[in-house]
This record gives sequence, C-alpha cells and structure tokens, in this order.
Amino acid sequence: MNKIFLAVLFLFATSAIYSQNFTARVLAINSYVYLGIDNAISCTIENTSTKKIVLTTDNGSITKEGDVFIYRGTKGGVTPIAINIKKGNTLKKVGDFYVEVRPLPKQIAQVGGIRNDSITKGALKAQQGVGCSWLIPGFEISCTIDSFSVTIFRNGDVIRTLHSVKNIFNKDVRDLFELIQVNDHVLFSGITSYGGDKVSKPIDPIELIIK
Repeated sequence: MNKIFLAVLFLFATSAIYSQNFTARVLAINSYVYLGIDNAISCTIENTSTKKIVLTTDNGSITKEGDVFIYRGTKGGVTPIAINIKKGNTLKKVGDFYVEVRPLPKQIAQVGGIRNDSITKGALKAQQGVGCSWLIPGFEISCTIDSFSVTIFRNGDVIRTLHSVKNIFNKDVRDLFELIQVNDHVLFSGITSYGGDKVSKPIDPIELIIK
C-alpha cells in the first residue's frame, strides 16, 4: 500500500493538478521545484479572484508576486501544498497540490562554450573569462564564478600555474596565455561559483587542448 501511495504522490509531483474547483502547476518545463531558489507556481480557483487564493505548506515558505506564487523549499521530497480561499480572517481549504522538491544539480563551467575539448590559442585569448550555467530546463538562475586556477601543461610537465579571483581573465591570466603553444593542455581547476541559492560550490575542472 505504501508503494502505491508514493507512486500516486510522484505522479502528482511531476504534472499539473486539475480538479473541478482549481488548477495548480509549477511554472517550469520539467515541473520540479528546487531547494534554495525561487520556484514559480500558478494557481487558479473557479469563480475566485487570485487575490483571495492562499497557498500554505509545512516545507518552506510561499510568497506572492502579482498572480504568481513563489515557493522556496527547505528539504527534499514530495511536498503537499494546501490550496485555500481566504474568507475574512479564515482559510477554507480547497485541496492539495503535490510538488517534488529536488536538490539543485551541479553547475557546469565552460570557456567560450567549450568544455574538455580543443581550442586555438587565439580563440582562448579572445574569451572574457570562465562562465558557468545550470542544467535546469525552464529556469533562469544567475551563476557567477568566484575564483579559479589555470595551469599550463606541456608534455606532461607543468609550465606555470596561476590562481585568479572572480571569473574574468585579468592581465596576469592573459600574460600566462602568451606562453601557450600548440598541443599544450590548459587546465582550469579549483573553480568555485556563487549561484542563485547563495551558496559557494565547487565545479568540475575544464581541460582544453591547444590546436
């Protein structure tokens, strides 16, 4: 019985919920919500102004921006969100909407849109810095590199290593790029980022081969 119940909850968590009285859905392509960031939810109730709709939950907080509800979860798992109509100082519950709260996936770093691939010296020098992105369909989450180290390898030997704060290629990094030769390996490691969840995280390194 427990397995059947969980399966039903998962189905609710990954799709819009429709009833005779209300509709509710997560405004993201994959219908999931993620920990530590704002997740937009749309909710309507038949013959009811959105001003009177109140969503409540015991997992995180829900605020309202215009006609959209912003949900921030505090723990993972399938979570019920109660849909209520405000009447004076009381709430009349209409039903429950279930969402699946997931941890944020790893951020992906890149240089000029390239990861672990080949690049010319000129193309590398033309880049502004190390970028990062989230692999979350339907979300626009800012992501900024805090710092990184860059190391040049030639025939397996380290030519030089340099640590840089922020994401940009400053003068010291650009001077380092002048040492690069064809077939050198350029490793960007120790990359950390500060994303939409306000937490600094390590990102997997990037290795570029100069062609």
